[in-house]
Amino acid sequence: LGTPINTIIDHSALLSRGADLVADRAVYHVEPHASARQTTIALIKTYSQQFETRGTRLVVVVLPYLWDQSPRSKEDRAIVIPQLEAAGIATLVPKFPRLPDGTIDRRQFAVGTHPNRRYNALLVEQLSSFLNALNTP
Repeated sequence: LGTPINTIIDHSALLSRGADLVADRAVYHVEPHASARQTTIALIKTYSQQFETRGTRLVVVVLPYLWDQSPRSKEDRAIVIPQLEAAGIATLVPKFPRLPDGTIDRRQFAVGTHPNRRYNALLVEQLSSFLNALNTP
């Protein structure tokens, strides 16, 4: 659009969001969130079927992240996980100790922005138990 207009859009949250929305829909054909969620479910199901035809079972692990307690994230999990499980796709949502607001205490589980050893150890322990339970007849 030109340097002055781009500068104005970049410095205005409203204009920037509007320009991103127009570009996403009109130029890049990005789906709305609910449609993208369904596309994600369909892709995971497709990949799972492809893995199974090769004799391997797909396992989905839903890792915690900084905004995983937001209303949209909770809604996503409430829709996606049951659909994956209904399709027979093994899905693990690891449990981590959380603060009263539901977030993970970054001081316990991160070094800067990267997971620390405690985070990885808890994750591996739960994933190992989950995978062993899947293999138990």
